[in-house]
Order: sequence, then C-alpha cells, then structure tokens
Amino acid sequence: MTKKRWRSSGGSRTGKTHREINGTSVALDERFEVGKSKLMYPGDPSGEKKLLIAVVR
Repeated sequence: MTKKRWRSSGGSRTGKTHREINGTSVALDERFEVGKSKLMYPGDPSGEKKLLIAVVR
C-alpha cells in the first residue's frame, strides 16, 4: 500500500495541530485528521478556515 506522510516545517509559525500530526502517514486516498478537520493535504480548502488562513499566509 502506498502512503503519504504529513511533514510540517517545525518553524515558529507552525501551528499546534500541524506539529501534533507531523510524521503521520495515511493511505493515499485517506485524509489526515488535523484538529477538527480531515484534510487531503496542507492547504486543503475543505478544512477549517483558520487552518487554511495560517497555511496561506
């Protein structure tokens, strides 16, 4: 099974939820659980707006 892994930068601007899931792997067709959102990738527009705003800044 091919998987994808969430990698956060770990910098001072990295949010708590992104740090918490850093290194987590899921199947390619599954979503990552980030806070209350389930995202396919960082910046996924289906997530909570506060997560998207932080990624886009």
